[in-house]
Amino acid sequence: MSKHRISITLLIAIFAALALSSTASARSAHKYSAKELNATLSTDDGYPGVGGTAVLAGTLKSSVGGAGAIVDRVQITGIDGNVVSFIGGEVDYLDNGTWRSMFAGTATIGPDGSQALQIEGRYVGGTGRYSGLRGHYRFAGTAAPGATSVSGQSHGTLTY
Repeated sequence: MSKHRISITLLIAIFAALALSSTASARSAHKYSAKELNATLSTDDGYPGVGGTAVLAGTLKSSVGGAGAIVDRVQITGIDGNVVSFIGGEVDYLDNGTWRSMFAGTATIGPDGSQALQIEGRYVGGTGRYSGLRGHYRFAGTAAPGATSVSGQSHGTLTY
């Protein structure tokens, strides 16, 4: 074979490999749902008052990532009657990497002290299999009167 044929064949093989690698790394959207349970580990700065902070940890079982652990950092941003507003960040630890998100939500306190939580969040990154993670989710949860734990479900879309 001539040098030109070898060069052309080599170039074709390189372009084919590049095309396959870009296809393999293409990002795709995944709808998911998850059950979550978390508990308060620590509080500071007058929590649950405005400006107060809390660290929560717990478990999740997701239709996409499987079982894992959650760590939340929350800050109270406002109180209006029986509605508490907050912002925070979360890291979900899964077998194949992590999911990082930022969120804002409310906790509506019932007459008996129970809580109904509504959260909207967006994914801002991930590691491992979930590198470059983006997406959004909604979480709805409840806490019994006097409880330090919240259980609920989230639904959303992950793109990685």
